[in-house]
Amino acid sequence: MSLFDANLVEIKIYYTFKDRKGTKVLTVLKEEKAEEMLSKPEEKDKVEALTTQWSIMSWREQNTTVGHAYSKTNTVTGEKVFDHITYRDSIIKSCLKSWDIVVNGQPVPVTPDAIDRLPADIIMGLFAKYEKVLEYSEEELGN
Repeated sequence: MSLFDANLVEIKIYYTFKDRKGTKVLTVLKEEKAEEMLSKPEEKDKVEALTTQWSIMSWREQNTTVGHAYSKTNTVTGEKVFDHITYRDSIIKSCLKSWDIVVNGQPVPVTPDAIDRLPADIIMGLFAKYEKVLEYSEEELGN
């Protein structure tokens, strides 16, 4: 495998809609809970999944993301300020490459607008899993 090969990471998130006072509320499920529900015939139809593909950031994407994060200025000191929300948003919109979302029989393209329209819990869950995929354990580091 070359350093220049496209290296996509699959990230799947499970969710369900729970009824709260007559309103359907989206709930992201932990892997264990999803597996438990999927193993029960009476609950498996309640579990939905979103499968996504994410890229590992290139040097250019990393520089662009950090540049966006430092685009705000402290009005008192005039110093550039790191904005974690902008940083996270830039990573998501740069690295999320595909998903299996279909609406009215048509695949929904991954665009910044489409990402912005998804429920925050879904995006935050996907981002947390993406970060976890990129972490190395002490064992993997050889420490």
